[in-house]
Amino acid sequence: MPKYFLFLAEIEEKLSNIIVSDRNDCGGSGPDVGCDGECFSGLVDDCAGECDGSAEVDDCGVCDGNGIADGACDCAGNVDAGCGCGEAGPSGCDNACGSTAEVDECGVCGGDGSSCRIEILYDTADNIAGFQFNVTGVTVISASGGDAEAAGLTLSTGNNTVLGFSFTGSSVPAGNGVLIILEIDGDAGDMCLTDVIISDESADPIETKIPEEIALITETSTLPFEDLIESYMFSWMMTNFHCFGWTQLISRFLRIQSDFSYKCFYEVLFDFIRNQNESKLIFDQYNITKKRITKYLNHGDIDINLQNELGFEMKFVGHNLIYASQMVFRHHHQQIFQELSKFFYEITTDISSQLQNDLIYCQRKWIIVPGQEYPETIQVESNIFDYTLREANQESGKMFYELNYVKELLDYLPDISELSKIDFLNMFWMKRRWGRV
Repeated sequence: MPKYFLFLAEIEEKLSNIIVSDRNDCGGSGPDVGCDGECFSGLVDDCAGECDGSAEVDDCGVCDGNGIADGACDCAGNVDAGCGCGEAGPSGCDNACGSTAEVDECGVCGGDGSSCRIEILYDTADNIAGFQFNVTGVTVISASGGDAEAAGLTLSTGNNTVLGFSFTGSSVPAGNGVLIILEIDGDAGDMCLTDVIISDESADPIETKIPEEIALITETSTLPFEDLIESYMFSWMMTNFHCFGWTQLISRFLRIQSDFSYKCFYEVLFDFIRNQNESKLIFDQYNITKKRITKYLNHGDIDINLQNELGFEMKFVGHNLIYASQMVFRHHHQQIFQELSKFFYEITTDISSQLQNDLIYCQRKWIIVPGQEYPETIQVESNIFDYTLREANQESGKMFYELNYVKELLDYLPDISELSKIDFLNMFWMKRRWGRV
């Protein structure tokens, strides 16, 4: 048999059992069948069920929908007014997102109506039958309420003078509370009361005293930390400058002479100390103490040795940190008073130059300084000490005063010679003066 016949026979044997079908027949079902029933047509139904239709699901999941509307930020139709999609836009008097703030009766946006209403407090052992005072720094709009109104006193105000009196003999009972409420125009922080007169039922004046003790705030659950530090530093200033005598005489003089209250005086001094832009010892001590008390309040411990500043060892801890500056001030008393003199001259411009010079000279002598021999006799041209300390009438003319601080101290502490230098400083410099002039 020829070879090619043998070959064909082999092929025929290998191709047996082959089934041949139409190429368009895919069995009538399965993934290869399009929505038109044709094999491999590739056609599918759209989201609406139409074969080879054009309907699609939009961004909001809706078949053949329009998606997010023009101007909207989501499928719910919300808009973004600048505060986030669907969030309430700027509103209220402060134009803040979602704000409901309104202008209060004091004209303050979001206020509670208290910024223009100032409570005047009282604390007295006598009944108050009448009172009068002037207000500076703000404009008084009205005066009402308080225990004065409750007691039946007639209240009036004009030209920033506030009056309270009774036609029927009624009075505010002795005790303490809110005497009257002032409605003001201006910053309450600038307000001061002057020319305060309070009388009892016999029309006799009730003595008003301003306490010179400053209670140090040690802790609080509501006062912000920075405000707590500022409160401490104000106490630092009051203790170091008023209680230790550096400004005591002048502040008393201005309170008597010009009705310039202690509050106003020491607020001005506080600004003076904090705003010095030169290298000043007082300014430096302010900043050093502020850093130390911040550390103390944060960590609960502090240990300061003033040996380099004083020439001998003296340690301080947190509870008497305020006094550390006083020791430095005493050691550099001439420089401290030189720095304070600028403030003294600025705040006493309303008096004559002679009285001004005498007042500042007496203030300098009011400070007990190391190395000074006592008793010391000084001469001035007016009765400053009598006027300021004993409430005598002011007189001019040569006056001689003997400062005898040491005698008073020796009477108080006869065994002073046995004290160490540190104990002597603690007893002599660190206490309010026992001496009298």
